[in-house]
Amino acid sequence: LALLGVPAAVLVYVVVAPPVFYTRYRYRITDDRVEVRRGVLVIRHTLVPIERVHQVEITRGPIKNLLGLADVAITTAGGVATINYLELEEAERVAEHLNKLIGEMLRERLQAPASSVTGSADE
Repeated sequence: LALLGVPAAVLVYVVVAPPVFYTRYRYRITDDRVEVRRGVLVIRHTLVPIERVHQVEITRGPIKNLLGLADVAITTAGGVATINYLELEEAERVAEHLNKLIGEMLRERLQAPASSVTGSADE
């Protein structure tokens, strides 16, 4: 009987969990932040400012690899926010879009004029 528990758990993980998870899972990327809302009984709402992102990474485990799915991990100094269960092509588009937003933000910072200092050393 115990031997049936492992295949049943895998079956639930592969067949039942993704549709339930997906129906209660949303993400949105704007020019200045990433929002991830997830949960079935407890709803979590995560906001990540684009200016705080240090790294964007696509991750795939063996089961997601078989199903053609991937996650996008967004790393900040405070932790990692993850957009889960995306089709691989969508995960690549999301990661590319986030990297583009980060690059644009960094270019704007480098091109912004340095604040001028007024006054003189005699004051």
